[in-house]
Amino acid sequence: MVEDDPLVAEVIGHLMVSQSYAPDLVTTARQGLVMIDSFAYDLVILDLQLPEMDGVSLCQRLRHEGKTMPILLVTGTNTPEQKAVALNAGADDYVVKPFDHQEFMARVLALLRRSHQMTLPQLTWGALQLDPACRQVYYGSQLLALTPKEYALLELLLRHGEQVFSAQAILDQVWTAHELPMEETVRTHIKGLRQKLKAAGAAPDFIETVHRVGYRLNPAMRYGRPKVAVPQADGSGLEAALGGDMSQRPRVLVVGQNNADLAQLQSYLPADQIQVVGLTQPHHIWTMLQTTCPDIVFLGAAPDPNLNLAICRDLRSHPQWRQLPVIVTLTTPSIHWVYGAFAAGANDVVMEPIVGPKLLARLVAQAELAKIPSDLRPLGLGTSGAFQGKPV
Repeated sequence: MVEDDPLVAEVIGHLMVSQSYAPDLVTTARQGLVMIDSFAYDLVILDLQLPEMDGVSLCQRLRHEGKTMPILLVTGTNTPEQKAVALNAGADDYVVKPFDHQEFMARVLALLRRSHQMTLPQLTWGALQLDPACRQVYYGSQLLALTPKEYALLELLLRHGEQVFSAQAILDQVWTAHELPMEETVRTHIKGLRQKLKAAGAAPDFIETVHRVGYRLNPAMRYGRPKVAVPQADGSGLEAALGGDMSQRPRVLVVGQNNADLAQLQSYLPADQIQVVGLTQPHHIWTMLQTTCPDIVFLGAAPDPNLNLAICRDLRSHPQWRQLPVIVTLTTPSIHWVYGAFAAGANDVVMEPIVGPKLLARLVAQAELAKIPSDLRPLGLGTSGAFQGKPV
């Protein structure tokens, strides 16, 4: 980050650190050139008005030198002409001060996704799942409570597959140039991560030490296939499906038409077995998805079934949520609507009147199935769009 305004620099720095990024701050273009030549940055943030050289000129110089990392320009000038100049100089995006904090971080994440060619934000390694959108990490169904550095370290390993990182390389990527930590700091954080993963059920060597080289995620754990135990209609198999731990409850976003409808749907889902998040305004579903990151979406019956099918199609076309399991409720056993639901991307369909134990069994089965890599899933277990383009 090249910014000479200490107040703006403090705000942006705080935002970046709060999201587990490691920002390096300099106040002049000359210092910025030295730092960019010395370290491999994923993103450069430039103020437009800088001493010695303005942000547009610095951006042009970086592009002329062959630097390809995304560049975000920050300025107090909001004119189409100035924006055109900035973008033509090689900037990837342009933010005007004062800016909304959430919008700023959304633009940062979008630039990082684009530079890493990430079409699906969620990162997985066996039963480990990291979702950058809501900054949550799960092992199986258990949420891990990580420090910002632990989160950033784990994200680094997940983004680079089986690549081995030395302790120094991890320091360069996760810590700022001004923190000056020692390699022992990396070993301490690796130890802490291993302990938290082990407590959630991971193998002690889930993060592997490569002798005299560094650390990586254990390749043997990458395609670990969890066992799926589909519970019986009476719910007797639920404990087995949850791995024997009833605290690992799937989080279900339940969408009803009104408060009474939602209360009825929630009555089918025991609180000690399912975490329920309720919603009565379907047009707010995107906000709820971002804030709750559910394991599955359950759509109650709608006056017009096309409303639920539209939600399914929107979810399947969204890069972040296209893999999210969806169960749709239908009021009539019409083959037309059943076919339409699966063609729209539903994973399963339930009919009214709803039988509570059967609904519970289907929800748990879909939540467990979602943990299996798509190429390892058994046929006939509700893969999204399984009937798309095929006659019934």
